[in-house]
Amino acid sequence: MKQSHNRSLRSPIADSKSLYNGTSKALKVFICALITMSSSISGTAQQTEYSVKAAFILNFLKFIEWPTESGPFKVTVLGKNPFGSSLDDVFKGKTVRGRKVQVKYGTWGQQIDADLVFVPASEKEKFGELSSLANKPIVVVGESPGFAKKHGMINFILVQDRVVFEINPKIAKSSKVKLSSKLLQLAKIVDGGR
Repeated sequence: MKQSHNRSLRSPIADSKSLYNGTSKALKVFICALITMSSSISGTAQQTEYSVKAAFILNFLKFIEWPTESGPFKVTVLGKNPFGSSLDDVFKGKTVRGRKVQVKYGTWGQQIDADLVFVPASEKEKFGELSSLANKPIVVVGESPGFAKKHGMINFILVQDRVVFEINPKIAKSSKVKLSSKLLQLAKIVDGGR
């Protein structure tokens, strides 16, 4: 009886430390980054929100495998750029798994040559055009309600003023990219799509 009483007095921090000790180094780094990135975002701190999303995108590249991996990672923002300089800043001078990262800003209707495409909420009227990327090894990331169920593989959502993400494994499978189980553990899993 006394032992269970002591256990109930354990702090959540102690419990999280025991969980943390049993994880791999890469997951530890990712968890630390997510904890840091998921700090509260005020309604007027849109730039902070996009700095957090940029850091998530950096980490997505670390935990997703493409069928062919050579040359630099290519990240494209499709349509209006909501990041300001945040996306460029997060990748400046960094490599991911030994590869440089190129950030591009594209427009609808052009040929997309990218490993990861971010589609801002402002582009929702053109989401139907994303069907041209179906079954291609391109990770499509959005930030709109229902995006991962219909149009993309990953979707950012705000939960209690924190940036979190959803993943649609069905779309990942059809795109022939491999999502790390560690990444899937941290996401809200959604179903649907192509």
